[in-house]
Amino acid sequence: LHKYEMIQYNPQDGKVRPLELGIDMSRFYVSFSSMKNFFENHMKQEYKDILNTLSEAQEFEKFRSRQDERRSLSALNTRIKFPLTGAISTSAKKAYVLIQCSIGNVPIDDWELKRQTTEIMNTSWKIMQCFKRFYMMKKFGQGFVNSIKLIKFISMRSWDDNPVTILKQLPGIGDKFASALCDNDFGNFGKLLKAVPY
Repeated sequence: LHKYEMIQYNPQDGKVRPLELGIDMSRFYVSFSSMKNFFENHMKQEYKDILNTLSEAQEFEKFRSRQDERRSLSALNTRIKFPLTGAISTSAKKAYVLIQCSIGNVPIDDWELKRQTTEIMNTSWKIMQCFKRFYMMKKFGQGFVNSIKLIKFISMRSWDDNPVTILKQLPGIGDKFASALCDNDFGNFGKLLKAVPY
């Protein structure tokens, strides 16, 4: 814990004092293994890299990639912002795909995958709070900004450039209506203003 800056340990008197990262890890119930992995892989700070490290969290190991759902996961993988290559054969890869499906408003038909996605997203938000704290402590500007944005995307369940989310700001427009408008090439306010009402 001392090595990974979770606590401050004084070997002379044996006193232990929790540090900010350790306090956040405890507050959000994030495993030490997940934080240790992040600590060792934090230098790449693009969205894709942070999502990759997030997906490798110990908390997601229970979501095993079962043989009967790999076809569905492979199909979902083709529709996400940062797709993977190869089979979705590990828990980390499965979490990576499902997180992006939720953020990207990619519909998931399988009920069990939907349930797992909800749990994964709730846990992702907590883990990302610790990632944000780490980047702030280390003064990694790009990582800090991108982690804040990812927290926002996870909370909103949407990328910031998603036209469905943009249209949902209008009163009375939900997911289905916004998706229908986007499917008919009305994905922004400008096109809506120019549309001829029936």
